[in-house]
Amino acid sequence: MHNASVRSSGLSVVAFSLFFLFSISSVAQIQFVDAVSIAAGSVPAHDVVVADVNNDGFPDFVESHGSGGVGVLLGNGKGQFKKEILTTGVSSTAECIALGDFDHDGLLDVVVSNKGTSISVFRGNGDGTFSNRTDYTVGTTGFVTPIVVADFDRDGNLDLAVPNNFSRNFSVLLGQGNGTFSAAINFPLQDAPLAMTAGDFNGDGIIDLAILNTSTVSVTLGKGDGKFKLPVNYSLTGTSGNIVAADFNNDGKLDLAFSAGPDICSIYTLTGKGDGTFNSPNVAFSQPSPILALATADLDKHGKADLVISANSLYILPGKGDGTFKAAISYNAGPSPTSLAISDVTLDSNADIAGTVSSSTTGVVSLLLGQGKGKFRAAKTYSAGESVGAMATGDLDGDGKYDLIVADTFNNQVNVLLGTAAGSFSTPQGYSVGTDPDAVVLADFNGDGKLDAAVGSGLSATISILLGNGDGTLNPATNFGISASTGTIVTGDFNSDGKLDLALIDSPDNFSLLLGNGDGTFGPEQTFSIFAAVSLATADFNLDGKLDIAVGEVVGNQVAIFLGDGKGGFASPVFYAAGKYPISIVAADYNEDGKFDLAIANQEDSVVSVLLGNGDGTLQSKKLYKTLNAPTFVSAGDLNGDGHLDLITVSKADGPVAVLSGTGKGTFLGFQAVTFANGMQALPLPLQKSRPALALSTMYNVTIYLTSAK
Repeated sequence: MHNASVRSSGLSVVAFSLFFLFSISSVAQIQFVDAVSIAAGSVPAHDVVVADVNNDGFPDFVESHGSGGVGVLLGNGKGQFKKEILTTGVSSTAECIALGDFDHDGLLDVVVSNKGTSISVFRGNGDGTFSNRTDYTVGTTGFVTPIVVADFDRDGNLDLAVPNNFSRNFSVLLGQGNGTFSAAINFPLQDAPLAMTAGDFNGDGIIDLAILNTSTVSVTLGKGDGKFKLPVNYSLTGTSGNIVAADFNNDGKLDLAFSAGPDICSIYTLTGKGDGTFNSPNVAFSQPSPILALATADLDKHGKADLVISANSLYILPGKGDGTFKAAISYNAGPSPTSLAISDVTLDSNADIAGTVSSSTTGVVSLLLGQGKGKFRAAKTYSAGESVGAMATGDLDGDGKYDLIVADTFNNQVNVLLGTAAGSFSTPQGYSVGTDPDAVVLADFNGDGKLDAAVGSGLSATISILLGNGDGTLNPATNFGISASTGTIVTGDFNSDGKLDLALIDSPDNFSLLLGNGDGTFGPEQTFSIFAAVSLATADFNLDGKLDIAVGEVVGNQVAIFLGDGKGGFASPVFYAAGKYPISIVAADYNEDGKFDLAIANQEDSVVSVLLGNGDGTLQSKKLYKTLNAPTFVSAGDLNGDGHLDLITVSKADGPVAVLSGTGKGTFLGFQAVTFANGMQALPLPLQKSRPALALSTMYNVTIYLTSAK
């Protein structure tokens, strides 16, 4: 079983199963919606910790995989993750993880408990890699053994405490401040320990331990030198599982909550007296299924500790502040998470919840996503491949409902998800394309009135054309060779022949046109020079009926306007200052004057540049709007139903989403960080269930978020 508590920079307690990383800033009522289970890999994950282990400002994941060791998943700059396995030895089984700076170098290190008689420490290099492990002998354990990290001897160095259920003791390893630890000191216990938590239970400024055993709770007071007094035991009814510490009655003294009882179906509390002793246990909550995980935090920011419980459902028990709790609120969190991590993944000071399900034969993550003020809006997640990113929307089957096509880079295919009348999506159907597809667009390339797909694949340097049948299916791909592909394709009739063409960035030094033949095939690639091009958009900027092209270039941090001649050629570009690294562009009419404007996501200075069009092919000076850190994608749509275009940005490496609400006058309100799942691209879906929606592509899935606008 796992335990958990609040992660604190002062106490430095690292807890398992469920921990919270968010600031308390306002009061709100706890409201959640059902979570969604999503595929997260091919190896079951036992425990997960969320932290920034490569110092890029965004959360990474550290997971235990039993005999598979420890997995570290890091963003690779494309909204995907690179996985590294830290082996814990052939004979060991990695179960629980904790993080801490064990050598005072400002970088996070990893410690993992193994089945058997050892724990393993990996010192962080600060870039997401770790040194070879150092093993330390502890007592004997046969199943899940969480680790507590704290300074038990008050020397300013982090120490470790590990419960050992087979040898019926717990081990303390004192940190030396250089990443190494002393030999374990073992302290005997009356029963087999299952979980532990730390806190100052007698108010003397020294860290104590509360240990949940098979039939007792043991409270052992610290001496301040890394040693502990003999434990005081409190009897339990039935078996036990998880334990947390918090001040549930707001008297300034730490209390305990733990799962126990027949089949571990109840939550009990022990009210602390402030002298290291506790009152008799009281039943706080019962339900029919075994409790798998337990945590505490002030979820609704009302100054009272709440409980989060994983059983057959995810339960929230709002605290009353007197040691009792309000009626439980139940949510579907997927197949019973046994390990939960809570982190503010969208950087809006609200909690988002992710849980691993070790009972699954493959890695599964269950998500409960915050909308703000403790509220969560309904989300539906659809498996879309092994590693998804680029995405397009359109009606592929002619039923009047939006469908999705998503690039799956791991399997070198695109997946089609058909929209239903209920606002949901079908199981994805995959179609093979080139290697590492990174761009996709839908249009009718053969003039039969049915949407087709064009997919750019960078590693194979191909454009794949998949002709649509009008029923939601696609024909096998026909591939056209190009110089390269950097993730941007747009379509339009650039030579005024009534046939759709393709424009793309195919190297850092130019963009290219492939003129369509009207039958789904294309002529040879034509290139147009521009240095350091990274992004592309098309519109008629001078209102002459001929398509023009806007290109973002990163050396001068500019956007170049190429006015089209209607014959497949372009005038010399005119440049306008944009922002630092203009990585994504979307053209639309933001001030509703009938002229095309530009919105540009600038990755290096974390702003969106808006350049209003004059209707003659020229642009006004940029206006800058702050957004979340390092945006990589921008799109436009009316998300709040007010009739004005809003801007949606997705931030660096599978990062958070921000919305800038448009006024209809070419200006935008300050960005709102929205607690969606992390993603790579976010596209508006008008009329989804008669209200605006957003489709967000994440590493393995597409998630649909309905707004509250009608």
